[in-house]
Amino acid sequence: MPYFRVRRLSLGGLSLMLLCLCFCMLLPYPESMARVWEIPATDKLEQEAQEALLLAEAGDTVLLPEGRFAMNSELSMINPSVTLKGRGIDKTVLLYGEGAAGPQAIIASAANSRVEDLTIVDHPGDGIKMVGVSGVHIRAVKVEWTKKASSDNGAYGIYPVLSSNVLIEDSVVIGASDAGIYVGQSKNIIVRRNRVEGNVAGIEIENSQLADVYANDVRFNTGGILVFNLPHLLVQGGRGTRIFQNHLEDNNLGNFAAPGNSVAAVPQGTGMLILANDDIEIFENTIESHNTSSIALASFHILEQRIEDEHFDAVPENIYIHDNQMRNAGRWPFLGGQALGLIAGVLSFPHRVPHIAYDGIGALDDKGEAQPANLQGLRRLCLGSNQHDGGDKSYFGNLQLWKSSWWSPLPGSMNRSFEAHRCELPRLPQVVLDPPPSELPKARPKLSPEQVKNLCKTGEGKAAVNWEAAEVDCPLLADYGLFEEDSNPLAGARDGGFRYELTTPLFSDYASKTRFLFLPPGEAAGYQERSLIDLPLGTIIAKTFSFPADERDPEGAQQVVETRLLLHRTSGWSGLVYLWNKEGTQAHLVRGGASVAISRLDSEGRAQEYRVPNLAQCEGCHSENVPIGLKTGYLNRQGEGALAGANQLDYLAAKDRLRGLPPPSERPVYPVWNDPASGTLNARARTYLDINCAHCHSLQGKANTSALFLTLDQAADVRLGICKPPVAAGRGTGGTLFDIVPGKASESLLVERMKSNNAAIKMPELARFQVHKEGSELVTAWIDSLAGDCSK
Repeated sequence: MPYFRVRRLSLGGLSLMLLCLCFCMLLPYPESMARVWEIPATDKLEQEAQEALLLAEAGDTVLLPEGRFAMNSELSMINPSVTLKGRGIDKTVLLYGEGAAGPQAIIASAANSRVEDLTIVDHPGDGIKMVGVSGVHIRAVKVEWTKKASSDNGAYGIYPVLSSNVLIEDSVVIGASDAGIYVGQSKNIIVRRNRVEGNVAGIEIENSQLADVYANDVRFNTGGILVFNLPHLLVQGGRGTRIFQNHLEDNNLGNFAAPGNSVAAVPQGTGMLILANDDIEIFENTIESHNTSSIALASFHILEQRIEDEHFDAVPENIYIHDNQMRNAGRWPFLGGQALGLIAGVLSFPHRVPHIAYDGIGALDDKGEAQPANLQGLRRLCLGSNQHDGGDKSYFGNLQLWKSSWWSPLPGSMNRSFEAHRCELPRLPQVVLDPPPSELPKARPKLSPEQVKNLCKTGEGKAAVNWEAAEVDCPLLADYGLFEEDSNPLAGARDGGFRYELTTPLFSDYASKTRFLFLPPGEAAGYQERSLIDLPLGTIIAKTFSFPADERDPEGAQQVVETRLLLHRTSGWSGLVYLWNKEGTQAHLVRGGASVAISRLDSEGRAQEYRVPNLAQCEGCHSENVPIGLKTGYLNRQGEGALAGANQLDYLAAKDRLRGLPPPSERPVYPVWNDPASGTLNARARTYLDINCAHCHSLQGKANTSALFLTLDQAADVRLGICKPPVAAGRGTGGTLFDIVPGKASESLLVERMKSNNAAIKMPELARFQVHKEGSELVTAWIDSLAGDCSK
């Protein structure tokens, strides 16, 4: 275990009261309450900080040292109520580069995650991402890209998604190629006192409900504050945003977002943009010096994109704009060349674009033609008392874009009358975040080091699996007694451990994988047709990664790198990673990941570096640490080695280790991805995507925020990516407009990301650092074979 300095910090309620009364009396916190894990300033900071985050319990703080530190991989927060803290903005600086391994610098997935007092510089992906977190608190952090206005910069600086009770305050984001602060598909949000500059979008609230955005300094972005609602996402009904007391100035930066992103259409010089979102109140803001417009309001229909989402409402409704100061806008809408800016400029001629520009588009009729937005009652756009310069003609304009296609606007057709919008709407309520839990989650029950040591040594000297140790994290792989030779995980297994293969395996940098399934004595798995086979408590799955010393002889000598275990414990599935020493004689537990030099050369004659994941990254792929691949269709094949010629399912059933197995004709079999004789091109490509991508791209997976689902049972529609615009892909779009363009793999985002090794672009995000050339070719051929047209 790495060196940590630990000190007790917590005060109970009584101690705190006495402290206040006595002013200087300091009473110690109860030992069980909280601790600070002080990470020393060494070249192992990344690994030691990650291990501390994995070991930290509710109420703990992982404290990073002052200094500038070169980082490679992401830091993952998977335990609830843990704080990751630096010594202050520009004092603790985490430095990344194009070679970074993870898609973001910091990723959190646990309730009440807190990040504060640190700086992140030049990560190729996102700065801080929090997914599915109830209780986000990001305070006094800085995320910066030093290459100004570059589409190569990461997409998002601060990025909570599918979260609730979000607080982002006193932070700085500079240079994001999508949005500096982006909150998506979330609820109960406060974004306050931040500075965002030099981004495409300064602050973006997307498909979210109940947000207060106030007291922010928003300057020198392409667009200042955006409130969007987009189709085809899991969360719909964006509404209830208050934007107030912000200072927005000179957001005239040329749009440098990668084509295909939603913000790529934002005209430079847009103070605020409301797109298809409802219940918005904009008040007491200062908005000045914008080339296109102070405030723009638009229906999603203005983008003329296909909408296959019956739950999506494209028209902004219940918008109340009052008591703002708006100055010097609309004079240069043609700069930047964005279509929406050009339209606004043409329609406004010979006057400048008004401070408040409204597209006027309502719902589509039965023929798909746009109709005017005839909003009534509480659904109206209401303009209260706003201070502005330039007279009435420079105040408000309805572009009436429902009259014609956006590419052929009619000069002078704008309606500048705002009489219909002189009204008031009920004020929106203040957003109140739910308080954090009054009681922190109870600490996980722990065995003493001596108890763990005794369990791990129970099987010492015996030729049997150490089943008693399966409930604890043993320091050495050999402590579990899984293999006939403790120093050779490629040899046979003990206690009837079953070596298995899959029809189509997950790709991992061309590594060879040796898989064993260990079922507790007297226990059997249960057959399930489509899902994972039902594995009993106590099951251990071992997968060893190795590389041939000579690519010309893949069956020859192997360099064994790591062995990963999944253990089915009473608390659920737990993942462990064991790294083999250079001599190949012993494997020890690593929690924080590692980088290993591979002695062989790759196909282009370059030495290969292999990265061992940290345990949090393992959990990221294995949702709730559930195994990948142990489905009947993948196991329904002949085995190898001792099982050559025997069907793996039949073998397990014959040994009474698999119950409920139906006749062969009633079992699914998934094809071999690179064997045309095993299935159609469609079946092989879909199987390849299922095993490599669907553990994330599914309803339960961590990529469900994208609403791109690549499971075998997903229908061939927009959810499979067909003609689906990308969501939050950042520079990963590569200029593509859709995930899959039938018949045109070269224009499809899916292929673009499979062919990249950049951390901000590549898919899968983890588990590979080389492009799978053959797999990319398979998916390319499949997409090229599809019929369809995304232009209709």
